[in-house]
Amino acid sequence: MDARQLKQHCDIGIIGGSLAGLAFARLLQAQLPQCTISVLDDTQNAPAGKTLIIEQAAADCLQQFAALPANSKAIQQVRISLAGIQRNIGRNVEGQQPLGYSISQPLVQLALKKDLPLHNARVAALHPTAEGVTIHTNDNSTLHARYLVIACPLPLLPPPFRSRRLAYQQSIFSLQANSDLPLHTAYQHFSYRKVMVLVPRAEDDATGVILCVPHATSGDINALSDSALSTYLSDKFKLSINVSGKRFAYHPQLLRTTPLASDNIALIGSGASTLHPIGAQAISLGIADAQVLAKLFIQHTGTPPQAALQQYHRQRVFAHRRKALLTSTLALGAFGAGGLL
Repeated sequence: MDARQLKQHCDIGIIGGSLAGLAFARLLQAQLPQCTISVLDDTQNAPAGKTLIIEQAAADCLQQFAALPANSKAIQQVRISLAGIQRNIGRNVEGQQPLGYSISQPLVQLALKKDLPLHNARVAALHPTAEGVTIHTNDNSTLHARYLVIACPLPLLPPPFRSRRLAYQQSIFSLQANSDLPLHTAYQHFSYRKVMVLVPRAEDDATGVILCVPHATSGDINALSDSALSTYLSDKFKLSINVSGKRFAYHPQLLRTTPLASDNIALIGSGASTLHPIGAQAISLGIADAQVLAKLFIQHTGTPPQAALQQYHRQRVFAHRRKALLTSTLALGAFGAGGLL
């Protein structure tokens, strides 16, 4: 959808084409067809091929609305095998095998976006008004929404929202490889100052590799050839791993924003919290937010009063705190006192 097609007014505006934002839009579209929805989505140029782990409830929600072919591997059940000792939590996690789902984020996003009113633009400014929220975009478009749901990290949120950021002293590498990982098994290995996660890619027979290392060593690791990196990973984690394809790296941050809702604005998923990837909690957290908030909108036929939005905050704020504590504890348990800047 180009800039001229962006609706000037809508009942509900959604910022962020994340899985949480798209799931929220589809939940409303199914139950409140009379409500007009606009999604501002700036994810078209994001790296493709990301494979993620989610929980059962999140998988059920996505499968309900993603309209994937019956034989699609975009969402598949996996066992999560853990290995290593977490010093900060004081126990050996070897051998636990909870169940989760491996999903292809690009394939699921593409299916969720079908028939949604999308506008590819970044938000330049937000202005709360008596009637809702006015959103200005970087392509000089303007959208007036009665309610606004933010599903991605957004700087300069209006009061009373307050954000706190902590930078981990770590780097995360996302790689593609072939490995001897057992079928339908995800593998998380913790060793001193290193964490590796192997995830069977939902859309093919390759393996997604997430490697977490001290930030100071990230340059040396990134400089390794595919062959040298394969040898390094195979030796460190005692598995046969053959790296190939593009590598992506980023510096993880812990972001917490409170409250989760105020006036005509609500935050879901990474719009409220960005979590360390250890523990694979972020996507499931965001989709649970979307389900709770959508239920409140549906109960009030698309016009929830301020009390309902405050109820959303009370229902979800402790879930965000628990997930942030869990993932931070795992990250610091592997990296010790040097885990945070």
